Order: sequence, then C-alpha cells, then structure tokens
Amino acid sequence: MRVVALSLLALLGCVLAGRQDTPAVPQPPPTVAEDTTLCDLIAHPKDYYQKVVRIRAVFRRAGEDFEGVECADCREWVRPDFEEAFDSCTKPGVLKRFRGKRFDVTIVTTLVGKLDYSINAGGKPYGFWFRIMCAEKAEIVGRGHSDDVYRPEVRRMVGCKPAA
Repeated sequence: MRVVALSLLALLGCVLAGRQDTPAVPQPPPTVAEDTTLCDLIAHPKDYYQKVVRIRAVFRRAGEDFEGVECADCREWVRPDFEEAFDSCTKPGVLKRFRGKRFDVTIVTTLVGKLDYSINAGGKPYGFWFRIMCAEKAEIVGRGHSDDVYRPEVRRMVGCKPAA
C-alpha cells in the first residue's frame, strides 16, 4: 500500500513539475474594422451601433474620476470600456502606455472597438461609450489635462474632422 501511495505522489509531482502556466496568446486585432472618426460615431450613432470600427482619437485619464476618448474637432467625448480581450490583443509596448505607472495621462491612439449607448424615453441615443477591443498605436502626449486635447500638434496627430 505504501508503495502505491508513494508512486501516486511521485506521478503527481512529475505532472505538476511538467505543467507550466503559459501566458495568454495575443489576439490579433479584428480585421473587419471599418475606419471612421469619433465625430462620425457621435453624429451618426445608429449607423455604427455595435459595429467594429477603428478610430484615431485622444484617450485621457485625469485622476480617479475621469476617463474619456475625445476629439477636439467635434468637441465630444465618450466613456471608454476596456473589453476582456484588450490586454491580449494589444501589443505590450502599446499596452504599457495604458497600464503604466502614470495615472494622469493623455494618449493619442488608434483604437478598435464598438460604439454603445443607451436610448432615452424619446428614442434618442445618449450616454455614449466606446468598448475598446484593442489599441493599435499609442503615443503619450500629456498628463491628463483637458487642454492637452486642444493643443495644435495633438489635433494634427488625431486628424478627426467634424461630421458633415
């Protein structure tokens, strides 16, 4: 009996020693994303509701109370919501800019995700948020101040124009 118990323990030890926790396999960004602007998403929300899109915008985090995806040209912003696949889909160097030590940060970024919103009693969309699936590019351009979004060089980097 003792030999059987020791054999089972040895076998269990071999199994556990051979097992390695493998890191999550990075998920590629969705390839069917439609390129658009944040201004167009907000101006025509029903056209983009739950569609996978790619936008160039400013992500801004200021303190514990504010996170937004913004564009100075249309003077609008939406709430970001990071999807579960964000960390595995986003390249480590880009991810570091979102998850780094800096809490107050302004980032010019290319995001892939879906627009979502609520509907008011009158049937109109309100309460916009962007469900971020992946960040393809990210460059830190400031420390989370609202005026970062309106700096001329940041506006040129984003290049989102108001919807017609």
